[in-house]
Amino acid sequence: MLLHTETAIGGEPGGHFDNEVAPLLVRRCLNCHNSSTNEGGLNLSRSADAMAGGESGAAILPGNPQGRLLWQRIDADEMPPKEHLPSSEKELLRKWIADGARWGSDPIDPFRFSTQDRGGYDWWSLQPVTSPAVPNVSDASWPRNELDRFVLAELESKQLAPSEQADGRTLLRRLYFDLIGLPPLLKEENGKLKEELFDIEIDLATFGDHPEAYTAVVDRLLQSPHYGERWARHWLDVIRFGESQGFERNRIRENAWRYRDWVINALNNDLPYDEFVRQQIAGDVLYPDDLDALLATGFLVCGTWDQVGHNEGSPEMRKAVRQDDLEDLVAAFGQSFLGLTTNCARCHDHKFDPISQREYYQLAAALGGVTQQEKERQGITARPDSEAYRLWTNRRDTLRRELTIHEKLVRDKYGDSGAGNPIEGLQILYLPDETIGQSLPDQSRVDPPLNLVSGGQHAFASTGPATRLVTAAKTTNEFSIEVWLTPAKDKQSGPARIVTLSKDSARRNFTFGQDGNRFDLRFRTTKTDQNGLPSLTTPNGTVTTQKTHVVYTFDLSGNVSCYVDGKHVAERQFGGDLSNWDDTFQLALGDELTGNRRWEGKLHFIGLYNKALSANQVARNFASGSRDVRAGESLEELFVRASAGERSRFQQLRQELQRLEMAEPAVPFDGVAHVIIPVQPPVFHVLARGDYRNPGDVVSPAGLDSLSRAGLPAEFGLSPDAPEADRRTKLATWVTDARNPLTSRVLVNRLWHYHFGQGIVDTPSDFGFAGGRPSHPELLDWLAQKFVSEGWKIKPLHRLIVTSATWRQASNVRNPAAQETDADNRLLWRANARRLDGESTRDAMLAVSGALNRKQGGPGFRDVAVKLGNNHEFTDPTGEFNEEVNRRTIYRLWARSGNNPLLESLDCPDPSVMLPRRPQTITPVQSLSLLNSRFVEQCAAELAKQTQREAGGRLEQQVVRMYRRTFGRTPQPMELELSGDFAEKRGLDQLGLVLLNTNEFLFVE
Repeated sequence: MLLHTETAIGGEPGGHFDNEVAPLLVRRCLNCHNSSTNEGGLNLSRSADAMAGGESGAAILPGNPQGRLLWQRIDADEMPPKEHLPSSEKELLRKWIADGARWGSDPIDPFRFSTQDRGGYDWWSLQPVTSPAVPNVSDASWPRNELDRFVLAELESKQLAPSEQADGRTLLRRLYFDLIGLPPLLKEENGKLKEELFDIEIDLATFGDHPEAYTAVVDRLLQSPHYGERWARHWLDVIRFGESQGFERNRIRENAWRYRDWVINALNNDLPYDEFVRQQIAGDVLYPDDLDALLATGFLVCGTWDQVGHNEGSPEMRKAVRQDDLEDLVAAFGQSFLGLTTNCARCHDHKFDPISQREYYQLAAALGGVTQQEKERQGITARPDSEAYRLWTNRRDTLRRELTIHEKLVRDKYGDSGAGNPIEGLQILYLPDETIGQSLPDQSRVDPPLNLVSGGQHAFASTGPATRLVTAAKTTNEFSIEVWLTPAKDKQSGPARIVTLSKDSARRNFTFGQDGNRFDLRFRTTKTDQNGLPSLTTPNGTVTTQKTHVVYTFDLSGNVSCYVDGKHVAERQFGGDLSNWDDTFQLALGDELTGNRRWEGKLHFIGLYNKALSANQVARNFASGSRDVRAGESLEELFVRASAGERSRFQQLRQELQRLEMAEPAVPFDGVAHVIIPVQPPVFHVLARGDYRNPGDVVSPAGLDSLSRAGLPAEFGLSPDAPEADRRTKLATWVTDARNPLTSRVLVNRLWHYHFGQGIVDTPSDFGFAGGRPSHPELLDWLAQKFVSEGWKIKPLHRLIVTSATWRQASNVRNPAAQETDADNRLLWRANARRLDGESTRDAMLAVSGALNRKQGGPGFRDVAVKLGNNHEFTDPTGEFNEEVNRRTIYRLWARSGNNPLLESLDCPDPSVMLPRRPQTITPVQSLSLLNSRFVEQCAAELAKQTQREAGGRLEQQVVRMYRRTFGRTPQPMELELSGDFAEKRGLDQLGLVLLNTNEFLFVE
């Protein structure tokens, strides 16, 4: 706490002391002579203590510098002992004492200024995030986006130039491993090269120079569920996620995997990072009826836990162990989200950063109600894999299918089944050829009328909620959006909103828009977030300024497809259903209801259907044109001509479905999860030397004072005995406040670190004095402010980075001048070649061999033997090679002291510690492990079998196929000859073993 009282000795206080003398005392004296570290009994932070002096006598005599010890020792160069004061600073102190030693702010805050030994409140990372201007550069042809200009400006300032772009094969491989942690699997079909995982045609010769093809691959990878698997592993490293307790008992946490799956799903859904953080700190109290939010609190309880200390120790031991728990929790919170080693202030003020011991206990008080158990949690409304819910879901889906089939039969039999006929719940808006914002639409074809009115300058909106539309969509669980439009521009930022059924820019049922030169659909289901993300985007260049027909469909399987001018151009499995659509949302055209994402163009026709149009129907509608769409007959009119039996059956099905949906079970979560078990914490005290036996001042839950300069108060407004839920809620709000300069900087730096092999700050979890300094400080702030201003979304940052010229540079470049100036490549004049991490190595071997099981989620597999007794012991690898064990490595049981020897040799960490930056070692043990590993031998054998099946009996074709599979290229003539000879003598499996052990396979250039 800062006390702002002022005292004076020998006269009135002035700004001279605060502005000149106090900074000098902070930088030169207070490291050793403050209220907590008063060497020689001397405390120079308070006026009274300074005048009194220490063990050697009085320190200051106002008006007489020579009369007391402070000036005598300084004048004799005895203090400071390591570095004597220059004459200018000596004179400043002498004159201050001679003039009466007038004091200003009392006490002096030792954290006010940075010194050569520690950081203060003025430390760079604690200052507000700025919005730097994008710099001008001499070579304007090289940058592909703003990011490149910052990098190039630094290079040019050192008379350096960036490297050339990497070749297409290198870029493709780099993209795959960076974004999904798997290699591209290339094969030749009909003279064309295809990537097997996503069935994408690839032209390696032009890949890097073809923007549309390149960005299409980037988007496909970001939308892949494998993206979350890759990037969740990074996050789990940061937060020391482990599936056993640690310590001597080290019991397995059988259900800790639920948190791991939550992280994967959150990243795949591009959950905004501020929400990602909030849910992990306080999801259970922010969203008490949301199972996912409860599972997110696994972050708080994924560290070590001393079972002996908690359950078998004495009462005194339990108190001591509890303080160790809190230190681990404060460390995980501070390092993961703030990039500060907050735990270092448990026993005393932080030695390097402006964090007082009091602030440590303020954070501990905010987290003091966190306890952990493997415990059954019931009463959470959810959709788990329970038998009761499965039965209900199966019956609902069966009724929906029967209704759809029955309806189709009636339409085919009694009506015109051509495209354009509406079904129950259809909304058709038939608009004149006018620019959005200039006239009201003709509503003669609206069924029922929506009463669209001008929503401002740019949009039309319904005067009330589109209740019938939402109800109809929920009934069928299908939906289609059909639009004829003419964009005013072939590129519009946003996405600019064309048609939206939403509440605001963060909550929607759907939004159809234009994102650059692509169409974009955000579509909410029970498997997406409330913003309808991740979206389905068409390929680059889809948008033109010509009249265009666009259709998006959502079917019962949860698949979303997009058609442009009658052709299928994109699809994605969203999953889930429409039961979470909100019937209070309003329909708007041309912009959001909040009016900040304007779309410019003409809307000629809009059709919204509670049915998934077939490809044939879409094609017929495109061929007929918007002017030929007609209202058609309603179902009620068709059933007039139907038989009594047909009418009766339809009504029976519809009524049963309505009754069933009204009786949707509020199913309790009937499993077990390793989550927070909150308790009301006691009042917290500052503990002298961190010892529970020495309580001091009472503290209230609060944040860090050091962020007050950024405009973020530390106080939460809570009392020392505040309810537990309020503590974590306030903490979650504080850490994700947009004014917090650390949260956004730390996250964008983590992304940079994983993409480039080193961060802009090369200590990703330490932005304090003991950490690194930013190589590109303005770029870091530019990225951080862009990140926050665009909704804390992570995937757009990935896209920005991997489409930059900086990321696309070659790594195998010889540049003596750059090597001499920047040997560590901090300025990024080339890419960094990197060895695959352990997980990617194992996953890549399984992928190229065809043995990878891409099953997602669920309990982890066990690839080491487990001895279950009073203690759980993890011993030798099992050697199993089957479908369950051959899943991606993130799905293994990640127990403490339970690492697989092969993975351990490749620097996979033990989860007992937080590891934001993995070591990248190159050792003989790695080569020996890879060459002699039973697992690698099994992968090589599978690769040989697959090659023989698919490449035929000719050895030359087999060798070519094996090279393309492992390296993404065909062998050179000499390689073909030597490899063929080797395979003929030693066998194709041995050739596979050699290829899997090469640097070309194990490194990403």
